Amino acid sequence: MQHGTLKNASDILPLVRKTIARYRMLAPGDRVIVAVSGGADSVCLLHLLLELRDAYALALHVAHLHHGLRGSEADRDEAFVRREAERLGLSCTVERLTPADYAPLKKLSRQAAARELRYAFLRRAAERVGATRIALGHTADDQVETVLLRLLQGGGPEGWGGIPPVRGPFIRPLIETPRALIEEYLSAAGISWLEDSSNRDLRYLRNYLRREVLPLLRRLNPRLADTVGRSARLLREESSHLEAEAEAAFDRALLETRRPEGEALPDRLVLSIATLSSFDPPLQRRILRKAIATCRGSARGLRASHLEAARERVLAGSTGNRIALPEGWTLRNAYGRLILERLPSVVGAPPAPVAVVVPGRTAAPAFGLLLETAWLDRLPAEPPSRDRLYLNAERLPGPLQLRARLPGDSLHPAGMGGQRKKLQDLLVDMKIPREDRDRIPLLVSGDVLVWVVGLRADGRFLAGPATRRPLLVRALPLSP
Repeated sequence: MQHGTLKNASDILPLVRKTIARYRMLAPGDRVIVAVSGGADSVCLLHLLLELRDAYALALHVAHLHHGLRGSEADRDEAFVRREAERLGLSCTVERLTPADYAPLKKLSRQAAARELRYAFLRRAAERVGATRIALGHTADDQVETVLLRLLQGGGPEGWGGIPPVRGPFIRPLIETPRALIEEYLSAAGISWLEDSSNRDLRYLRNYLRREVLPLLRRLNPRLADTVGRSARLLREESSHLEAEAEAAFDRALLETRRPEGEALPDRLVLSIATLSSFDPPLQRRILRKAIATCRGSARGLRASHLEAARERVLAGSTGNRIALPEGWTLRNAYGRLILERLPSVVGAPPAPVAVVVPGRTAAPAFGLLLETAWLDRLPAEPPSRDRLYLNAERLPGPLQLRARLPGDSLHPAGMGGQRKKLQDLLVDMKIPREDRDRIPLLVSGDVLVWVVGLRADGRFLAGPATRRPLLVRALPLSP
């Protein structure tokens, strides 16, 4: 319903009811956190939910976050919200932020960091009181501003869908309600609200858009909020359908993820280039977006230009091609694999050599490896494999140890007729990414390379039927 078609401020309640029903925002008996800043939108939201409280048997709880950014004005807002909640007979949760709270989010702008902290606060408040829903005061005008900003900033189709009316526990009952109608409703009802002086600061792009650009656009289309809102809704519906396809496609393309111990998110994710290349570009972009969001926890700061660069320069490129992504991540092409990983702040030195116990077990944490050795009475019928081989100890020139590669390393790979091959050339032939080569464990005897663990052994040292006492060597992953 358009603002222009509303007869008076009393029409706001049916409009909000329609939005709540359309998106199934509330169910009877819901306990709802109402985020109240003191501005017109959130105050209106609170009063409308009070009017709907009996119809839905709602339990309402007010939550207010003092961001610690606006001095005495923020103190005024907190006092206002506390008084309003008390006057309406509602319980209220208030928290205050300090500069230290922003430190973990230093890569974000001040406004983006405050938003992240606000959502975290609202989730905590909801958990504390057992709320099933968290109501936010975003309006139809906020929707228009968000869609246009994302268009201007180069967002993709996902961003053009604007602000979702429902996401997890968060609901936005005013998302189809124009801001002008909200102010009419409050004025007609004699309900006071506060103005945030920072909303007049035209240095912020959203404020400039709101005050300078949108009035011009409304002259071209008086029904701008309705038009943009409808388009955003259609885009969200189509995006949701495509997202379901992308989920299945992502699972097909995923080869591996690596998550450090104690961490909630992966620090490395690998996709199959062949599988990814078999999909159409729209699906490729969504799979790449999902991969990045899986590692980072969100797709925040990711633009369409990043995804196109990933497709054109990395996915369709050759081994070694890479791009940098926001928040310290990189995407690279490595022999048929697309590797997404966090850039290390400092490149670590190769692991130090580790003496191998014979017979016995040798832990090499730097390689993530446990090496087991044992003497055998005869050569087993079970053949060697990627993680197991049998050595003729009489031919070994010295003690065994595990180490990383060194310049000049070479071996005579089994099955190559005794031909000598440089380790560097072997790793290239086996398509081992350059970044991984210094972390491959090598079993050496003295200064001689015996086994590129898990890949290739030197045929000169392998046990045969005539070996009197074969030495079994097994490589196992080291459990944390």
